[in-house]
Amino acid sequence: MIRNFIYVQDSFLSETECDEVINFFKKLPLQYYEQGNYNGILLNDNSPHLKDKKLFFLKNRFQNALNEYVKDYPELNYVDSFSLKEIRFKHWKKNKFFDFWHSEHSMNTPNRILNFMIYLSTHDCGTQFLDKRIIKSEKGRLVILPAYFTHTHRGMPCPEKKDRYMFGGYFNFDKLN
Repeated sequence: MIRNFIYVQDSFLSETECDEVINFFKKLPLQYYEQGNYNGILLNDNSPHLKDKKLFFLKNRFQNALNEYVKDYPELNYVDSFSLKEIRFKHWKKNKFFDFWHSEHSMNTPNRILNFMIYLSTHDCGTQFLDKRIIKSEKGRLVILPAYFTHTHRGMPCPEKKDRYMFGGYFNFDKLN
């Protein structure tokens, strides 16, 4: 059996929760990230936004999803300790998308072990993998995958020409030796 190490959970967030998250972040000043072609905001343990009661529920849900991922892929029980370190709210304006092939693990980000995406809006596009697999963006869908070259991916152009929203982030090793 070939395992792809990609975990997909539909309805990780409800449609109402997705709308509330988008509206919450639309009110904040977002930074433009040229590499990725999006406006966004970085959230980490020091971020006041994650402590806001409108978003606080996310941390427990992430932990529950990670527990499910480890249940499906118990090999993770044998790697050094890691945890959720970085979340980004991302907004692509119409006709924009993360248009280049990449993986999340690099010389600049050597501590990333898992990548996750939560689609906050539904579109007739999604994430395309180098091996031709496609995961469609569906509102509330969570995707967890390895951060390594084995899961090289990119965004897809949205034929509907609508704005797109998502959370993206990383489970990182807790410390590097």
